Amino acid sequence: MSHDNLFKSCDHYVEEFELVEKKPITEGKGPYFTGVDLGTAYIVLVVTDENKRIVAGAHRSASVVRDGMVVDYIGAVQIVRELKEELEHQLDTELVFASAAIPPGTDLLDGGAIKNVVQSAGFELTAILDEPTAALDPVAEAEIYSKFNDIVTDKTTVYISHRLSSCKFCDEIAVFHEGNVVQKGTHEELISDKTGKYYELWNAQAQYYNE
Repeated sequence: MSHDNLFKSCDHYVEEFELVEKKPITEGKGPYFTGVDLGTAYIVLVVTDENKRIVAGAHRSASVVRDGMVVDYIGAVQIVRELKEELEHQLDTELVFASAAIPPGTDLLDGGAIKNVVQSAGFELTAILDEPTAALDPVAEAEIYSKFNDIVTDKTTVYISHRLSSCKFCDEIAVFHEGNVVQKGTHEELISDKTGKYYELWNAQAQYYNE
């Protein structure tokens, strides 16, 4: 798959989510599967059918998670449950199965709370997906990135990160803002545009390493 087609595919998934959030696809039948993302800014639920087609979605701004840690357990459960009920009403069926993402290295601290939030909201948890470098120190993280091209060899790979320093090795970067792709290009191209979102985010993160 070419880079252009790859990013068109990513754009397509975002567009699909935006469409079904406004108008869910209700003519299908289950079983349905729900992805739950407890983010630091938003909680997002995405529902797919047995053919992996996105059929419904919902999100809500929230501050119940910070640095991968649940800081408001009751609030998190309430939001996930309310979004679940909202989607169940739209699809006229009960949503049973769900998967969630959890940063590695948090199990000994509060990582298990993310699992508990999903289960307490009424889901049967089927999978937990790790964010591979979320708990690494910058030196270890940089070592992984330096070997990334050797790992993927000649395969097309989609890399998702909130840490812009880890995107420098990518052939092309797509910058998402409020659900839309607002910029695309290499690191050098994006950082040279001082009016762009990438430049703004890069400098916002860089200040913590330069202090």
